[in-house]
Amino acid sequence: ETGAGCLKRMCPLLTVHLTIRQQLDAAFALRPDIDGILHGLRRIKQGKHGSRSSLFFSVKNASLIPVESHLERAFCYVLEADQQVYAYRTQSLSLTYLSHDIYPDFQVRTTGGEYRIFEVKPAVFQNLEENLRKAHFVRQRLASEGTGFSVINETHCSARHDYAAITMLYDRGGRYGFSLPLMSQVQEVVAAAPGARLSVATLRNLLRKEGMSVHLVEASLFNGMLRSEEPRLPISSKTELVVVR
Repeated sequence: ETGAGCLKRMCPLLTVHLTIRQQLDAAFALRPDIDGILHGLRRIKQGKHGSRSSLFFSVKNASLIPVESHLERAFCYVLEADQQVYAYRTQSLSLTYLSHDIYPDFQVRTTGGEYRIFEVKPAVFQNLEENLRKAHFVRQRLASEGTGFSVINETHCSARHDYAAITMLYDRGGRYGFSLPLMSQVQEVVAAAPGARLSVATLRNLLRKEGMSVHLVEASLFNGMLRSEEPRLPISSKTELVVVR
């Protein structure tokens, strides 16, 4: 094991001497443990059945990501759908606040190599005085080293995306991690159809005949390589799909 997580477990004082950038670089260099989990500096305990904490399987990270609330899990779907997100971690950055350490919820690396930090907080708690003070401290501390910070709540997930559609498309196809060349073949099948459009049912039948997985339909939609002609998702077998170029 390498990276800030290893350093933190060996000696908590070591992370004090790391810059924010060094902590983040170390976090994204860290490999999953033997169970396929990418733990942060603060370990999120997995509780009993029905607990809010859980492990989210991430295609972008090729590992299980620990989260400790349903809202954090929802944000994972948003990050998986965001084409500007290359990878992400949870609670992998340590900041000294007053007399103790705090760990912002999400650390995100963009496709351009930049880092952004997110705190996930239900709207009902976001404007509490202590949470506002803490958010202001984190924003100022990160800005001093050129790193952006945002606090998000449940409206962020529902306002920017159709959350029900995202979860369905990811669970049915996106999580399989199909390659771009394979999804490009799906685009070619649709583009070759009359009117350059196919219903979901017809596309699935054509994929079966070619020996390809029907889950490529949802994967191609999730990754923005196909789109629905319907104004809203989720899709049905009659939904017509077209290629996104």
